[in-house]
Amino acid sequence: MNKTIVTLIWLTVASHGAPSPSEIATLRLKAEAMSVEYSSTSNVVVLVMSAESEESLSSVDIFAPGGASVLRMKANGGRKLAVSGYTIESQESSYEEFFGTYPEGLYPIRARTADGRPVRGEATLSYVLPSPAVVIYPLEGTENLPTSGLVIRWQPDAQAAGHYVSLEQNGNDGLTVELPPGTDHFSVPDGILLPHTKTQIEVGVIGENGNRTLVELSCSTR
Repeated sequence: MNKTIVTLIWLTVASHGAPSPSEIATLRLKAEAMSVEYSSTSNVVVLVMSAESEESLSSVDIFAPGGASVLRMKANGGRKLAVSGYTIESQESSYEEFFGTYPEGLYPIRARTADGRPVRGEATLSYVLPSPAVVIYPLEGTENLPTSGLVIRWQPDAQAAGHYVSLEQNGNDGLTVELPPGTDHFSVPDGILLPHTKTQIEVGVIGENGNRTLVELSCSTR
């Protein structure tokens, strides 16, 4: 699984005077989401938070269902920059630690635009995780994986909203793809994998609520 990743979209905004109270209208965020990524292999969990906005934002605050602050982001006003969207991954934690830290339920999001207008949103965190994929090939520790014509296979899962496959060699991300429901295999394009190289493979199951359960395999190519 990846370490902490923060992806921010920055836009330059023009300077405006503060709006009068009558001009302030509450705006809404778009595509708010909170999801869990769980490795059934290493018992590690990551929280993924994301949202989009049609307006440039100068601050974003996310609160737990009980009101505790989970995340605060604030743009440097002196540079006249503001964030217009975000995808943030928490640090990895154990299964037990994660579910003791982030309660299940509705997380309010409070933000402000670069010109001071309030923006509101909310996202629901669910603990329900999809069952891990039953990988048919390759298996953990497989050696001499072909670098051409490789097909990764797993048992089909009628409950899955989708699947994804990620490949990594020498600590470098090689390929990550999301696949539609009903998929039970992925043909790795020729030329993606290096020969004689340790290879990490992740096969993930995506639930209806956006949560993901993945299986990690350590193999090597021939």
